[in-house]
This record gives sequence, C-alpha cells and structure tokens, in this order.
Amino acid sequence: GTVCEIDGVFGTYGENCECIPNDDCQYIYFVASANDFGGSDVYQFFADDGDTEANLELLISLDEEVSLAYDEDNQLLYMLERNQAAFRILDLNAPGSPTSDVTTQYNLSGFTGSTFYNGTYYAMNEVTNRIYSYMPDDGMGVVLKRGNITGGDLAFGQNGMLYLVSTGPNRAFEV
Repeated sequence: GTVCEIDGVFGTYGENCECIPNDDCQYIYFVASANDFGGSDVYQFFADDGDTEANLELLISLDEEVSLAYDEDNQLLYMLERNQAAFRILDLNAPGSPTSDVTTQYNLSGFTGSTFYNGTYYAMNEVTNRIYSYMPDDGMGVVLKRGNITGGDLAFGQNGMLYLVSTGPNRAFEV
C-alpha cells in the first residue's frame, strides 16, 4: 500500500512489490511544519479523490522557517527562507541530492509566502509590503507590486491571475 511512481503515474506497491497505477486522479501536496529547532520540516504526501487519510513523507529538515512553492513541470520544490533573501531548490527527480541554494540581490527578511508560475518564482514580503518576482536560476528579481501584506500566501488561478491571500485583513486580492 506504499505510494510509488512509475513513468509519471502514481500508484501503490502490490503484494509482489510491483507498482500498480491508480486509476483515480492523484494529487501531490507539500507542507512545511515547524520543528524543534525553530525551522521547518518539509513533507510530501499523495492523495486520490477518494482518500480519507494520507501518509506524510519527510523530505528535508531545515533550520529556517520556509514557505513552499512547487514547479510541477520540472519537479522542483522551492523553499523560501522567512528571514533571509534566499531560497533553496529541492530536485524531487534526484532524491537524496543536496539542495541548490540561491541568494537574491535584496537584503530583506519577512518573507511569508511564495508561488511558482510559468518559469518564474514569486515571493511576498510583509516588512516591505511588496511582491517580488525572481528568476529561479540566479535569484535576480524585480519588485512587482506593493500590497497590504500581513502574513498569508500567494497563488495563481487557472486564468493566470496572481492572488494575494492576506491574514490581516482576512481577504484575497488580485495582484
């Protein structure tokens, strides 16, 4: 019953240790949870349409608090450090490989959310009240927009619109 993947299709291991593909839609999720060191434990889990529970798989433990963004096309997980102008990239195609560490040109702290869309990495900062876009390979970025950022996260809708979800006030804004 352990989750497996073969040729990009998820399934579960059968009695003979073979990967049996699932017929249902399956989704991959990532979660960063606070750990005992003031940092984050990053997990992945898979869920089908009919699942009622999921098994968390620890991917990495970090000494920093991070926000997550996922590049589905390249199977890369971006981990934005809250208190530094830096992010890490975990290649999910190469389990056990070290992360790629990227430093941006801005000397900032207070990052609270991030997302990945169409080859660009986006991050929001509650200290500057700005949203930044970064090139994932070198960390070069630009300020996109000023906003009322007090926690929350960023997400793209199906129409390509960037949304800011703020925890104070509890609202979503089109960027």
